[in-house]
Amino acid sequence: MRIVDQAGHELHSESTLSLDGTPGMASGTYWVDVIAATMPAPGVLVMQFAWQGQPASTRIYTVGEDGKALTETEAFFRKDGTPAMRIAYFSRAS
Repeated sequence: MRIVDQAGHELHSESTLSLDGTPGMASGTYWVDVIAATMPAPGVLVMQFAWQGQPASTRIYTVGEDGKALTETEAFFRKDGTPAMRIAYFSRAS
C-alpha cells in the first residue's frame, strides 16, 4: 500500500497475506505491524490492523465500478474509548 497525501507526503506498508483472515506481519512507515484481511465480495477488501500489540482499526475498501476510485471506511476507537469512523476517497494516479 502506498499513500501520498495532497501535500505530497508518502507513507507505505507492505505485507503478503492470505485472504482468509489469518494474521500476517507488515512493514513500512504506516502505523501497522500486523494485518488480517478478507475479500467478502468482488471489489471489497476488509482489513484489520494492529500496531505494537494493540488493535488499531478496521478498514473496508471498496473499488468503484470504473476501477478508478477507491473508498476507505475506517472504524477505530479514540483514546477515550469512543468509537469513531472516517471515510476517505482515493483516485487512481494517471
